[in-house]
Amino acid sequence: MPTTIEQKNRSGLKQGPQDDAGLNQGLDLIEKKAKAQNSLDSLYQNILEKNLHEIKEEESEKKAAKTQGGLKDKLNQYSKVVFSRESTYRGIIDILAEELPSLVVESFRGLDSMLEHLFKYVAMTSVIMGVPIFTKFFAKNSASKILKEIDPKKYGLALLFNREDLENAENFEKAKERIVKEETIDKMNFVRLKGLDSPKAQKHIDKAQEIKDFVRDIENSETIRKEALELKNTVIKKQTLLMSVMSGAVPYIVRLFRKYALGVDRFVGSEKYLDDKDAKKLGSKGFTLRQALGTLACMITSPIAANHLVKQFNTKKVEERNGFEKMMGRQLDTRHSFFPKIGTYIMSTSVPYFISKIFNAQDKYEFLETLIKSSFGGGSLFLGDRVTNGRFAKAADKELSEKYGSEPGILHHPQDPKNGFWSWLGNIFPDARKFPEIIEKTQHNKELQKDATEKYQNSFLKGFSLHTIGIVVLKYAVNALTKHRVTSDLKKIKAG
Repeated sequence: MPTTIEQKNRSGLKQGPQDDAGLNQGLDLIEKKAKAQNSLDSLYQNILEKNLHEIKEEESEKKAAKTQGGLKDKLNQYSKVVFSRESTYRGIIDILAEELPSLVVESFRGLDSMLEHLFKYVAMTSVIMGVPIFTKFFAKNSASKILKEIDPKKYGLALLFNREDLENAENFEKAKERIVKEETIDKMNFVRLKGLDSPKAQKHIDKAQEIKDFVRDIENSETIRKEALELKNTVIKKQTLLMSVMSGAVPYIVRLFRKYALGVDRFVGSEKYLDDKDAKKLGSKGFTLRQALGTLACMITSPIAANHLVKQFNTKKVEERNGFEKMMGRQLDTRHSFFPKIGTYIMSTSVPYFISKIFNAQDKYEFLETLIKSSFGGGSLFLGDRVTNGRFAKAADKELSEKYGSEPGILHHPQDPKNGFWSWLGNIFPDARKFPEIIEKTQHNKELQKDATEKYQNSFLKGFSLHTIGIVVLKYAVNALTKHRVTSDLKKIKAG
């Protein structure tokens, strides 16, 4: 049986001043830990009860009105889940606001063009949606080798901490409260989506409690933080490598589909106004060594670059990192355990995909077309919701401040432009907050919370629509430019 502090006092051994000091220090630590644990328990219980009460009220109102909620209500509930996952939201932007409009526009260029884009659409969607599944597999296999102090079965919970949370004891302790808040709200959003009567509702509540218990009880020791950080970095490296290989390979696989499934060995976008014989005269080529090497380079350079930045996070002290390293240090991470943050997503999905598309162009017309379209799509993706949703969120945030007298920054992350280039840029193109943050910042005022969440969702809807319109207009314009260049060059050749 373990010897208690009280038993030690009764042991008959003489206690000196140093023993008393050590004993008091130990008691202080135990008391602080108990207070912290009770605080997290109270925080969890408050969030749980508040959300359950709100969900019951919402469901009662629907029953009284004899309605189960329309499509808009369902979309609102889905958006609360999606907006808390950066990579999922960015993936939906890619799939619905870029690739789907592209598919519609390209379908006007002919059947082969439509089928090729449909194939690419399915391929990229599979990559984006499959990433969290593969990440979970990597994490499970790595945990058994890395985790010694932490239960390997709890690998998913250990990954809830951000990399910067694991740098020191202070960050680690602060992160506990954030995780309990974010994850409890996230799971309650699933309960809202499914309904209290759903058999899955209790599972989400149980999961929220499991997270709270793990975060509350995990020791804040250097050994545990190092284990969790090693697991995190290992998972990010494997996730980045997989995503880069798959994303970089897609354009080359599309070329294979073009040649062997469609039976076309030239740029399909010009089929309606250019035959195969004339296409060869204008420089159309089949597979080349340049395309193969370019594709391979895209598949391996992105994870190397990402892993270099991960290493910089580990080897450099916080004060030694430049602005870009600090930004990427926060963004090269995972969220909700297995979902890549935006930095990881861009570095390992968008970059290799866009560059590989350019390498795999079959002629100068496809090359220029791909370069322009990818530059627009890439610019929109890299700055993404900062240019569209972030600007809308900042404007809506100003409206909230004027109406409720609230402090700026409910809907976006304020930046001081005096703190260097990245802060200046972040002030112009702000980063919209995630949904759990909106809930937390407005929980003291229900009317403000309702208004803020509606404005927040409208900001994303406006940004989403603007992105889609921009893609459609740009692609129509570029397609027209390609047709003009091809027909003009063809006339010159025939005239000569």
